[in-house]
Amino acid sequence: MSENNCDLKDIKQVMNDTEQNTSVLLPKCPEKPLASDCCGNGCDPCVFDIYQDELSVWEAECCQILRGDEPHSRTDESIEAKQLKPDKYTSFLVESIVQETPYIKRIKCKLGPKQKLGLSIGQHIIIKCKNPNGSSITRQYTPISSIDTVGCFELGIKIYDKGEMSQLIKHWSVGEEILVRGPLGTFSYTRNKYECLLMICAGTGVAPMCQVVGSLLEDDLEETRLRLIYACPSYSQLMAKTELDEWSQFWNFSVAYVLSQESAGSSQSYRYGEIVINGYVNQELVEKELKSCPLKTCVLVCGTPAFEAAVLNILKELNLSKDCIHKF
Repeated sequence: MSENNCDLKDIKQVMNDTEQNTSVLLPKCPEKPLASDCCGNGCDPCVFDIYQDELSVWEAECCQILRGDEPHSRTDESIEAKQLKPDKYTSFLVESIVQETPYIKRIKCKLGPKQKLGLSIGQHIIIKCKNPNGSSITRQYTPISSIDTVGCFELGIKIYDKGEMSQLIKHWSVGEEILVRGPLGTFSYTRNKYECLLMICAGTGVAPMCQVVGSLLEDDLEETRLRLIYACPSYSQLMAKTELDEWSQFWNFSVAYVLSQESAGSSQSYRYGEIVINGYVNQELVEKELKSCPLKTCVLVCGTPAFEAAVLNILKELNLSKDCIHKF
């Protein structure tokens, strides 16, 4: 921190003397995750990796404040000039909010007219919100829009009744600015790297799969077969259904919905030709899918920690090499 003429000792001194330094208000230090917050499935990045990154960002912001600088790029910066940065939060304008399902909000954020967000395939972002008490909270999100989308990026966010971040996001409105940094993620992909991508996801874990599918289908030279196994409680809760229906018209994309809580007789709402399986993702299903895939196949996994652990265990039981598996 020496290049900022500021170090952690300076920050702690100011925070310890807030009564004598009422003109200086520093953001609260990020809260360290509990040991139980780590799922143990080898996430990249892990919650503790994100915490260390947040700590570095927090220290830099505090030093900026102590120097009298603004810590964030905000409304004085033109939309065209806003760029995603891995070590600094940038504000992006919320352009529209649509209630896609009873639990999912589709949120579109504005970029410059010819601007892309700047992600590679499989990468995600960190969003930061402030609690009423002044503390900050961060969560990882993967835009569901293609990496080549120009002028905006879209998020599909599930609102949980008791979710700390959800209680803040559900009050977002059009015109609001949200703080974003990134990109993050180490999924490495080049055109036609695999013969098949088998994507197994649950709930909002479909978001990174949407980004992958949308990006690959936009490439006319891409010939990889894309197979999505999408687990969800019910048909009405499926996210990005419009996109999935459109992509199903492509020769190299197909999807099967695995619904665990679908009510009897609801099949009347299914589209003609859709593959709908009542139940859960199990070893029999995964083995069947793998047998129908070419040899050069990579399996992508995303969902709740319990879902991911179960799928990874199935893949281990089926003796699939770790080199052929990527967990978002």
